[in-house]
Amino acid sequence: MLLARIGRPATRAFLPLRSSALRAFSADPSAATAPTMDFDTSMSCAGCGEGIKHTGLGLQPLFKCPEASRKTQADHVLLPTPLSTADLSSLAAVASSPSSSPSPFVKYRALLYPYRVAMANGMSDDKYVEIVSELDDRIKEVNGGKGFEATPLTYSAEQNVYIKDESNQVAGSHKARHLFNVMTYLLVLDSLNSPSPPLSSSRRLTVASCGNAGLAAATIAAAAKWDIDVCIPDSADPEVVQALRDLGPHVNTIICPRDVPAVSHSAFGSVSAEGAADPTVAVFKNLIEKHGSIPLSVQGTECGLAVEGVQTLVFELLDQAAEQKQTPLDFSSLFIQVGGGALGAGLFQGLQRAAAGDLNVVSPGLKIPRVPAVTTVQAEGNAPLNRAFARIRADGKTSAEAAKSKEDYMFPWQNPSSVAHGILDDETYDWVELCRGMESTSGSAMVVNDDQIRAANAHAKAKYKVNSCHTGSVGLAGLMSSGSRREGPPSIVVLSGVDRSGARSFSTSASDLGPTWVRNGITYRRLESTYDPQVLFDFNKTHGTSPHNFIPDEPVKAHLAKLATGETTVWGAFAEGGELVGFITGEVGGGYWLETGDGEDSTCFINEFVVSPEHRGKRIGVNLTSMSVDPDAGIFAINPDVKEMYTTVHVGNITSRTAFIKGGYREAMTYKDAMRDRNTTVLKFSKNSDIFPRGNSQTMRVVGV
Repeated sequence: MLLARIGRPATRAFLPLRSSALRAFSADPSAATAPTMDFDTSMSCAGCGEGIKHTGLGLQPLFKCPEASRKTQADHVLLPTPLSTADLSSLAAVASSPSSSPSPFVKYRALLYPYRVAMANGMSDDKYVEIVSELDDRIKEVNGGKGFEATPLTYSAEQNVYIKDESNQVAGSHKARHLFNVMTYLLVLDSLNSPSPPLSSSRRLTVASCGNAGLAAATIAAAAKWDIDVCIPDSADPEVVQALRDLGPHVNTIICPRDVPAVSHSAFGSVSAEGAADPTVAVFKNLIEKHGSIPLSVQGTECGLAVEGVQTLVFELLDQAAEQKQTPLDFSSLFIQVGGGALGAGLFQGLQRAAAGDLNVVSPGLKIPRVPAVTTVQAEGNAPLNRAFARIRADGKTSAEAAKSKEDYMFPWQNPSSVAHGILDDETYDWVELCRGMESTSGSAMVVNDDQIRAANAHAKAKYKVNSCHTGSVGLAGLMSSGSRREGPPSIVVLSGVDRSGARSFSTSASDLGPTWVRNGITYRRLESTYDPQVLFDFNKTHGTSPHNFIPDEPVKAHLAKLATGETTVWGAFAEGGELVGFITGEVGGGYWLETGDGEDSTCFINEFVVSPEHRGKRIGVNLTSMSVDPDAGIFAINPDVKEMYTTVHVGNITSRTAFIKGGYREAMTYKDAMRDRNTTVLKFSKNSDIFPRGNSQTMRVVGV
């Protein structure tokens, strides 16, 4: 294959494949052939402006700018060169044959680069659709029967926003869109190169991820029966780690701790973990550079084509909005969560294409008058893009100028931390494209704190019934913290990343006592007033007594007896068969409160909190603390006068403190408790997180101790 730089006589050639093996996806040359069409299949680097042709025999994947290793001052992201309207119309005409597939990768194929490469090299439209459909069918086999189809779009007149729900997408997030497009490209190349051995016979795939991207890549790789190394941090969600292991023998998980020189457990033995601040990225890059692995990743600098796949989300959203006819096809803002930046970059590019008329060529009538203001949202504990954009503006530069001196603007964030674990990339890899999006649309870069993220996540579940994780709720947190926009064109928010903390099933069935949750086989609900308080006392005495928790009989019995009068509220956790496995109780006032100006009746105190030791490790404690302050199931729904929830724990009771913090509470203070001869930590949750975003910052006086 010739890989020629546009405008230069020089050529480059890739090394031939090293071995042969049976194809995972069969290629029938007779079915694949069609007249070759003269489409531009070149790619252009957004960092240095280099153009690279993608032509000739022996096509190999083209992901990374060949100048990246030489021109190190810029971030190189290789993107498909835009087509003329005439060429796009020709592609759309070829792709006009009807298909029953619900996949956006079939419906919008004429807008995607893999289809352009296929048609330019003589593949038939039928063969291309067959490749996409066969991959989608195999994804269904490894993804519980679910493949690619349109995800829900909801319009909220109250918030004047379109909510796109990607939490139930393949592998639980939008990341699968990015990577399906990349895999389609690889399989197209395999088919075009037939009868040469498939790429999978000689080159492994790899991905670096905090969780969702790794799971999406692994799901797609397992479907294609292509070996992949998934590099994840040692802090990865255990649910994600288990899901990766459940995908079978083609998926190899490499745990990458910080501060180690190398990792093992790869097909190549020991791999260096040095060369990048994030060890997952370091191992990932070393697998590519030293072992020839192919990046099935969303880092634009390593796999520029991944950005394109999520453009299908924009095309689909506009199709749905036009069909719903709630508002005109005009939008004021896009609020989008940013980690590595591929989602935001892809959405910006998709909206650009919709405004330019590309989508209108494929789906007549779908055109927007402008690109909405791009508002990027990051967690305050990890905001490298916000920092970079602020510096660019302060220096009076454009994003294109800043791109030439990356080290001045985009560099690793020290000690990333947030409840939004999925966007803790210490660098925003697609930062130049996002900065270009913000500056060209008069957009902005926002930062939200963890309390705002938690509030948005709770709102997503209660208002929109979307089971998104904290990461996927960051864009909504940006919208909510920016104030109401009820007038004018609506905004767009994408909720993505399924909440796996409650496990594989999620239920919010309602009753007179509020919602019931079913998570990981455990049912959570508010207890009825007739529930036997003696059962609760005996359970508490048996499982709750510890060196950190003394249970005085009479006061606790009196507190639990108030369940009958409604003065005490109890939320319980039950295993299959109805066995009580944990509970948490609250009483308004409760004989103890922090005086913040609203009085005893505005506070509720958590008196008892206990989980059976036999059932620990299932996040029962976290779910109980979370339920106690849930907008629909918790104390604020039961008693609207209550503004704050409090509890106290022994400072050494790390398990309980952790459960409350993960449930949304904040540690307000620790004091020397003379009455109980110990140090006691006070935790609280405020109904109005705008007033008390980080625990109580006001001076507090402990009352009733």
